[in-house]
Amino acid sequence: MIVIFKQKPLEEILGYLASDKSVFLLRCSGCSKVNQVDAESDLKVLKENIKDKGISITGSAIKGLLCIKAMSVLEELTESIGNPSSILVMACGLGVQSIAEATDKVVHPACNSFIDKESLGRGKREDRCLTCGDCVLEFTGGICPLTVCSKGLLNGPCGGSSGNKCEISKEIDCGWIIIYERMKKLGRLKVLMSFLSPKDFRIYKKRR
Repeated sequence: MIVIFKQKPLEEILGYLASDKSVFLLRCSGCSKVNQVDAESDLKVLKENIKDKGISITGSAIKGLLCIKAMSVLEELTESIGNPSSILVMACGLGVQSIAEATDKVVHPACNSFIDKESLGRGKREDRCLTCGDCVLEFTGGICPLTVCSKGLLNGPCGGSSGNKCEISKEIDCGWIIIYERMKKLGRLKVLMSFLSPKDFRIYKKRR
């Protein structure tokens, strides 16, 4: 099953970058033809819009399959990336999460993810992204609460978690403890005070 991504509203992206002095832009060329066509022009336009707001861009790159090549891509781009305040990733939720796992820098999502309807009945869906169409990885350290939390809670743990474990099984770490630790490491605990609105599951396509 192929995931496609569409850029978030510009004002939302600029809001993510409001406290950043500099940023590196990383665009996934995508596994879907839909996301391969306008990769260069999409990146160029976004760079111009960010520069217009006075935010320094340390560099940019277009690479394929960030979801499975995040570590190698970041190693390849070490010199190009430099030392920005953050990395803005134009990719599906899988790509953003993979980059966030592979770096200690703040990673911002620039896109929302959807299922490519043409591939709906093919392949296996990656459990880390439910293609909800309204990515909240900005507020959870690049970890999806819909998938890491057994209950898919968006605003913190339930009352059943104990000893950093999920009430469903003592073998499962509480998803929100994982998110908390990531945000603490990034120095972004205040961001966890943001309220995340309920999802519109009419957008979400059920697994096949």
